[in-house]
Amino acid sequence: MAHQTGGGNHAPAFTLDGVKGIEATPGWSELVFDGPPDSAAKHGTVEVAVQNAPTEVVAQIVPYIKYRDTGEVFLLTGSYLFKESRAKVRPNLPNLKVTSITLNPNAGKEGNLTRGVITVVNESQQSFTQVPTKWVARRPDGSTLAEGVIRADYGPGEAKQLEISFVPDTGGNHRVAAMVNPDGNNPPNEVNFLNGDWPGDNRMEVAYQVAWEGVDVYVRISNETPSEVVRELSDEIPVIYVVGCAPGGPDAVGVNVTLTSGGSGAEYLTLKPGEEEESVFFVPMKNTGSHWFEVQAWPEGINDTNHSNNTDGKAISVVSMPLPEVTPELSDTKDVLVNECTDRYCR
Repeated sequence: MAHQTGGGNHAPAFTLDGVKGIEATPGWSELVFDGPPDSAAKHGTVEVAVQNAPTEVVAQIVPYIKYRDTGEVFLLTGSYLFKESRAKVRPNLPNLKVTSITLNPNAGKEGNLTRGVITVVNESQQSFTQVPTKWVARRPDGSTLAEGVIRADYGPGEAKQLEISFVPDTGGNHRVAAMVNPDGNNPPNEVNFLNGDWPGDNRMEVAYQVAWEGVDVYVRISNETPSEVVRELSDEIPVIYVVGCAPGGPDAVGVNVTLTSGGSGAEYLTLKPGEEEESVFFVPMKNTGSHWFEVQAWPEGINDTNHSNNTDGKAISVVSMPLPEVTPELSDTKDVLVNECTDRYCR
């Protein structure tokens, strides 16, 4: 009667006519196989001596049957006794993998700490020491924000959670990646490498959205705005201004512009980072004198990081057109014309 020795692993079933792919380690492993059709029982066990071979092992099969009702065991004789079979197996190669990357908070914020956990699993039945896992966090433009290497020991089937942290210095869609055993040498000959699928599941990358802390929207009164207007020459006073958004920030920023002094007016603009736009408020003509006009611009739905440049103003003087000076010559001519006109229509 055969029995398991050497502490090997249990493996999947196979038949005497064909062996399925199995996981195996050096030592003895117990396998289940289909018995001959004419046997009293349909299943039994055999022992397989697994040798250190990359693609196959030699199995010395000692088949037997066991009656289910009585528990009696009989060795099979004839052609099956001590029959040697060559079994194709997949050796128990090293197989480390990154199974998850979790980041907290789920959505980051510019200037605030983000913590993360990288889960690495050793799916093989071997132990490894000081295995490196490299991680990197990248900004939206692809540049490196933070990176590091964490080394850990792994027992058979063991999972480790590796902690990371970084502080985003800009908003937008970041990328965080991690790779265990990045150089492929600790341990060597991982399954992915031998299968031509490197790095395969040794590497994982996730997207991480970071909210902008704010933008810098500014406004200034344009030099094209006049300092003085003549009341008789126009019905309106033009207040020309320039609104801009400093570089850095979302792809588009909504800006509310209002005329807060000297009149009333409102406008909504959409600006890209680094973009400026000129516009104008037309204010109904005022009485003569000096009038103060003030314009404000604020981003919509996001914090403004610099409040010193959201308001600008200018004093504009309204004057009347001066009467032309009357010279003596002009005065004499006027009198003659008036007299002539009077003489012409007086009877």
